[in-house]
Amino acid sequence: MDFSGEEINLLDVIDLEFLQQFQDTFARVTGVAALTFDKNNNPVTQPINFIDICMKYNRSCSEGLKRCEISDKKGAEESTRIGKPAVYHCENGMVDFAAPIMLNGVRIGAILGGQVLSKQPEKEKFIKHAEVLGIDPNEYLEALNKVKIIPEEKIKEAADLLYLVSSKISKMIENQLRKEELQEEKNQAYELLSAATSSVTEGLMAVDNDGKIIHINPAAFAIMELSDKDVVGKPLSLILGPNNKFSEIAKNCIWNTDEEIVLDQGGERIHCTSSSRPILKENGTIAGVVFTLREIRKVRSLVNRMVGATARFTCEDIIGESVGMKKAFKLISVAANSRSNVLLTGESGTGKELFAQAIHNHSGRSEGPFVAVNCAALPRELIQSELFGYNEGAFTGAKRGGNPGKFELANEGTIFLDEIGDMPMELQVNLLRVLQERKVTRVGGEKVLPVNVRIIAATNKDLMRAVEEGRFREDLYYRLNVLNIHIPPLRERGKDIELLTIHLINIFSEHLGKEIDGAELEFFEVIRNYSWPGNVRELQNAVEYAMNVAEGEYLSVTDLPRSIHRQPDLLKEVGKVISLTEIERITVESTLNRFNGNITKTAKALGIGRNTLYDKLRKLGVRA
Repeated sequence: MDFSGEEINLLDVIDLEFLQQFQDTFARVTGVAALTFDKNNNPVTQPINFIDICMKYNRSCSEGLKRCEISDKKGAEESTRIGKPAVYHCENGMVDFAAPIMLNGVRIGAILGGQVLSKQPEKEKFIKHAEVLGIDPNEYLEALNKVKIIPEEKIKEAADLLYLVSSKISKMIENQLRKEELQEEKNQAYELLSAATSSVTEGLMAVDNDGKIIHINPAAFAIMELSDKDVVGKPLSLILGPNNKFSEIAKNCIWNTDEEIVLDQGGERIHCTSSSRPILKENGTIAGVVFTLREIRKVRSLVNRMVGATARFTCEDIIGESVGMKKAFKLISVAANSRSNVLLTGESGTGKELFAQAIHNHSGRSEGPFVAVNCAALPRELIQSELFGYNEGAFTGAKRGGNPGKFELANEGTIFLDEIGDMPMELQVNLLRVLQERKVTRVGGEKVLPVNVRIIAATNKDLMRAVEEGRFREDLYYRLNVLNIHIPPLRERGKDIELLTIHLINIFSEHLGKEIDGAELEFFEVIRNYSWPGNVRELQNAVEYAMNVAEGEYLSVTDLPRSIHRQPDLLKEVGKVISLTEIERITVESTLNRFNGNITKTAKALGIGRNTLYDKLRKLGVRA
C-alpha cells in the first residue's frame, strides 16, 4: 500500500466516538482505567475509571503530571518495540500497561490501561512520594487504599486483552484505508474512463444481462437523440421502445460489426452503424454487451474521404479568358449560389467534372461530400444498386449487411452524374422519382431513406435530340436542365489554348522535375491550328508528352505527338500526295490521343473492333 503511518494522524483514520466506545468497553470489562493517546502522546479520548490518586493528586500537580507523561510515553514506546503489551510500574508507583495502535509498522497511537496494584503497597514509599509532590500524606494514603489490588496474572490477562483490542483497531484502520484506497483507485479509473469515453466522437453504450444501461457516453446520447439524460440503470426497452434492435442484440449477446440500425425516436428516424461485443468476466461468463455507435453521416463522410469522394478544384483552377469561358464562369457563380439542378454540356474532354467540382466548392455544400458517377461506365445490371444501394440478400453476391448507394454517400453534398445521356431508360424513372421526392429505396429494401443531395449532371450528347428520338425522358430532361452551362470546345477558345499550355508547362515542370521555360513560337502556331478533337484532355496529354521528350529549355514542334505536328502538313499541302497508310496512322493516333489512350472509346469512334484496332496499332507503329 502507498499510505504511510508517519503521515497519518489517528483521528484522521478512525471515528473518535467509535474509539471512545471501544476503549470504555474494555475498561468496564476489566475494571481498570483506560485512556487513548495519539502518536505524539496527546490524549484523544476521555479517561475512564481513573481513580482519585491519579486524577486528584498525581496528575493535578506539575511534578506528578510530568511523571505520568514520562510513564505514558515509556509504556507506548516499549510496547511498540517489543510488539506485545508492555506491563510496567509508572513513575508514581502504580502498575500500568500499554498496547500500540499500528499502521504499516509505525505507531500512530496507543491505549493505556492500569492504575492498579499487584500487591499491598509499601506505605513508607508512598508517604515519601506524597511529600515530594507536596501532598498531605494522610490524604494520599487514604486515596491509595481505594486502588484495586489485582494479581499479576490477572494484570497480564488484562494487558493481553488490551493488546487484542489495539490490534483489532489497527487492523480495522488498515482495512478501512485499503478500502478507501481501492475506492479512490476505482473512482480515478471511472473518472479516467468517463473522460476517455466523453472525448471520443463514437458513441459508447454498455448494457447488462437484464437489458439495463450501465454506461453511456455523451456521443451516444447525441447520436440516438435521447431526451432523458438519466438513463443509467434503466432498461433499453423503456428508453428506445420495446422493438428496438439494440435490445435484441443485447438479449442474444450478438457479436456484430458495423451493422446499420434505424431507430424511430419521436417520429424522427435515427440512422447509425453499430458494432457490439460481449462483456466477459474473468471466469468467461458474459456480463452484458458494449455497443460502439457511429452516426451514419460521419461514417459516410469518412468513407468519402478515403475513396476520394471530395472536390479538389475551384474556379481558380479553371484557365480561360475567351468569351465562351467568361460566360461559363459567370454561370458557375450563379449555380454555386443556387439550390437548383445543373446540366453541364460540352464535348468530351472539355472539363465538365472540373466545372462540377468548382460549383460544389463555391456552394453552401462545400463541406459535404462530392460523389462522381460515370453513368456510361457502370454495367447496365448494376447501375441501380450502385446509385441507390442494396440490402443484404437483394441478389446473389450481395454484401452482408447491404451497401449504401451513391445518393446516400452524397447526402448533405453533391452528386455528379457524368454522361447522363447513357443512362438506361428504365432507370431514368427511378432517378426522376429521387429528384422529385428526395428519397431513395435500396434494391431489395422497403425502408425509404431521405437524402439531401444537389445534382449536377453532364453530357456530351444532344439530350434534346435524344428526347425527340425517345431515348431520354422529357420530364427528366427538364428536371435536370434547370441551369444549363455550356463549356465551349478548345478549338473555339482562341488564345485560351496558349494560356492553358503555359499553365500545363508550369505544372508538369514541377511534377516531372524538368526545367522548361516555355515553348517556341512555331510550337504555339501548330497548337493554335490544330482542331483538338479531344479538347483540354488531349492538350494535357500532348503537353505532358512533349515535356517528357523535350531536350532543350523550350518545347519545339518536334516534341509534340506526330498526330498533332503532322496535321498542318496534311491540311495545307493539298497538292502533295500522302499515302493512305500515313493518313490512317495520323487518324488513329489523333483519335487515340483524343480519348486519352482509351482503346474501347477509340475503336468505337473509328467504327472498328478492339482487336482490329490492336492490329492497326501494331502495323502502324503507334503506341497505345
